[in-house]
Amino acid sequence: MKQKILFTTLVLFTNLFAQNSYYEFGKKVTLTPLLEKKSTNTNVKYYINEKKETIGIVSNELIVKCDKNTLKDVILNKYNIKETEKLGKDLYLLRLFNSQNIFELANILYESKTVEFAIPNTIKNIKKR
Repeated sequence: MKQKILFTTLVLFTNLFAQNSYYEFGKKVTLTPLLEKKSTNTNVKYYINEKKETIGIVSNELIVKCDKNTLKDVILNKYNIKETEKLGKDLYLLRLFNSQNIFELANILYESKTVEFAIPNTIKNIKKR
């Protein structure tokens, strides 16, 4: 019983305080989960970036720009993507199954050099100048 409680506590602690990252413009962006901000949309999770900005991440969507030599269907089949929406030339919104980790998949795609970029679909506050 003690082992089960310890394991559950460890998993919760790791998930709550784990840092998530992805590449944006060739630089690694590290995010920390923001626990106190709740969304009415259950697919949006909030994080704080290194600049202390709050960013909403749609938990099952990636925006991907395929390399000219990469076919979208190859990515879909290899990574078991739920569905896609074409946003522009070689630019797609990928919807993942809820069990998939968007940060992990974004990094795998980017590091494989088969896409120009793979970033989570973000929601940012508009700032007035």
